[in-house]
Amino acid sequence: PPGPRMPLWGSAAERPPSKRRSSRAMTDSPVQQHPTAELPLVSDLIAQYKPVIAAVRARPELATVLQPEHDDIFILRYVISFRSDVGKCADAIKRAILWRREHASGLAR
Repeated sequence: PPGPRMPLWGSAAERPPSKRRSSRAMTDSPVQQHPTAELPLVSDLIAQYKPVIAAVRARPELATVLQPEHDDIFILRYVISFRSDVGKCADAIKRAILWRREHASGLAR
C-alpha cells in the first residue's frame, strides 16, 4: 500500500480558496434546475458527429479490432473526449479494446 497521504499545502492559510459554495448559499438560492436538463440527447450527438464517427470507423488501424458490439455510442464517447481528433480517437479506441481483451478474465469477475 502507498505511504501516508501528505497534504499539498503546509497549513490552511497556504491552501487556495475553495471554489465550492457553502451549503447555506445553495439552500438560499432560488429553485435550481436539474444538472442534466440542458444536456443534448444521444441521438442528436450521434447525428452531429456522424461524419467524425464514420472517419474513425474507416481508420485502417481499427479494421482488425472493431467488432459489431462497438456501436456508434461507443465511438462517440471517444470522439467527444478527444474533441473530434480522429487520429487520437482511433489510437485511444485501439488501446482500450486491446487492453480489455488482454484483461478479459479479470474483468469478468
